Amino acid sequence: RHPNRIMTAHPTLPQWDAFCEVYAPTPELTARLAELYEGGLGMDVVEMKRQHWGHVLNALYLSLSSMSQVLVQTGVADSPSIEVAMRHLGRLLIAADKFGEGSVAILGGGSKEATLQLMTHIVTGAPMAISTCMVARVLPGFLARPYVRFLQFLWSPVGLFRGLVYKVSAWASKPMFASLDTSPEHMKEFQAGVLRRMCAVEKIA
Repeated sequence: RHPNRIMTAHPTLPQWDAFCEVYAPTPELTARLAELYEGGLGMDVVEMKRQHWGHVLNALYLSLSSMSQVLVQTGVADSPSIEVAMRHLGRLLIAADKFGEGSVAILGGGSKEATLQLMTHIVTGAPMAISTCMVARVLPGFLARPYVRFLQFLWSPVGLFRGLVYKVSAWASKPMFASLDTSPEHMKEFQAGVLRRMCAVEKIA
């Protein structure tokens, strides 16, 4: 009856991590709720702009968990190997500290343009890559080779959409990349910080 009176605070695992997600019907109420948990309790706070099942952290965790299960169940790797890969992903996230800036600094070598080109290459290459993997699983070598050639012909028109994929990637990444300082001096300093944090994490591990 009075939805404006409902506010959500979601401390995900407060006994392990000082992190909370908050949401309220108005930005002002959300900000007040964030101030309570951030200023009053010293937690890192995510101010949600709208409702979402699983909030933010759990949604990200679900994506990672689901893909790890797919990789195990389809025989790509066993569970211990998946754990190794996830551990190194965690190290990279901690070392980079910021996902967007880390993506540009690590994957793109400090260039937003190179990062977008890499994203475009991955997306446009996915249909051929996925199809080839499926063929390799079900067909013997002497049949797989000509079928792969057929797939190369079948998926060749995808290259015509590289420009469109690039524009979509640039649009989707704009909120994450827009305010980044990609000057050579800053990127060099940021990359040095990543290496320092990575060495520190490896010592702890």
